[in-house]
Amino acid sequence: MSTIDSITRSVLFDMGLSMHYYVYALNHGLTCLHEIHQDTLQVTKKTRLTVNAFSEITLPTDFENVVGVYAEMSQYLIPYLINPILTSLPNLDGTTQIPYTPPPNTEIEETNWGLAYYYNDNGEFLGRNFGGKGSRGGGFNVIRERNVIFLGNLTPAGTVIVLEYLTKAQATTSGDPITSYEYWINDYAVETIRAYITWKMSRTSNRLVVQNLQQAYNNAHRILRGRMNKLDGTAIKDIITMKRRFAPK
Repeated sequence: MSTIDSITRSVLFDMGLSMHYYVYALNHGLTCLHEIHQDTLQVTKKTRLTVNAFSEITLPTDFENVVGVYAEMSQYLIPYLINPILTSLPNLDGTTQIPYTPPPNTEIEETNWGLAYYYNDNGEFLGRNFGGKGSRGGGFNVIRERNVIFLGNLTPAGTVIVLEYLTKAQATTSGDPITSYEYWINDYAVETIRAYITWKMSRTSNRLVVQNLQQAYNNAHRILRGRMNKLDGTAIKDIITMKRRFAPK
């Protein structure tokens, strides 16, 4: 396993530079790590959190961005959909926060209207089943200013929710990643970081050389993205199969 320190020292050795340039190279390496961590080298975690009396869950200390919010049903995870129209303001009674009450006409009634109106007694489809649309009820919204996720379906207090999120860093030990300053670097990303440091440390070189080094970094970044997000024939077949829908004729 590599760290940003070992990668930086390796680049300086390959470039024939002394340790006097260590801080400059380390700064470039950290910049690259920060950038690729945002969308390519994402470190995610899953945790179980308990809903409070206000249909909210408190964000973990190392929370960076949300990946998914799920309810557990046996061994399956049922996803909540993000709903940006949910309010980010707490429901207050004076200065005291109180739970939201369900709005009227939000109960879901299970009926056989589909069978009654679109099929005859012989089970034959009669057509004219069109014009339906989805609703905006339920879901969740991330409220960063209050450090919570609000669940818009008024989930009862005590419900356990699974939160998958992008974390700030990946520690080298099992300790708190917020207080640990040494991080393992994914081996897939080593060459990308090396290419970035080499490019940035050669900015005073010939323009053609700098352009070639920049292209080498871009190529390394593309390879990293391909390794982190593999899309082979099996995955494409699964996507096509899962997106197929049938309709009565």
